[in-house]
Amino acid sequence: MASKGVINSGVLLGKGLAGLILYVPGTDEAQVITASKNGGTVGRVDVGTTAAIVAGTNPEGVYALVVNLADTATLGPIAFVSTGATDTVTIMARVVDFDPLLEGAVQASDLGMRPYQT
Repeated sequence: MASKGVINSGVLLGKGLAGLILYVPGTDEAQVITASKNGGTVGRVDVGTTAAIVAGTNPEGVYALVVNLADTATLGPIAFVSTGATDTVTIMARVVDFDPLLEGAVQASDLGMRPYQT
C-alpha cells in the first residue's frame, strides 16, 4: 500500500541559488522528484534537482534533495514531491530574495509561513 506524507520543513532557499534539503522518506527506494512552484501544477524539475540516499547516515535512509538554482528562480512557496515505488513525500520550502545562509537566523513565521493543514 502506498503511503503519503508532508514535511513542512521551514527550509528557506535563496532566489537563484542551489540548495540542499535532507529528509527521510517512508521507504528506502529510488526517488523521482517533481515540484510545484507558488501552488502551480506539479511538474518536472530542472536538470540537476535530484534525490539520493546519503550513505552511512544515522538514522539510516536519509536522502539528500539537491535543488538546482533554476528551480529557485521564482520567489514564493515551492513543494518538492519525492515519489518512490511505494511512498510519496511532499517537502514544503520557500524561495526568498536573500541568501538565508548569509543573512543570519530568520524565523519562518516572520515570512508568513504556516504549518501545512489538510
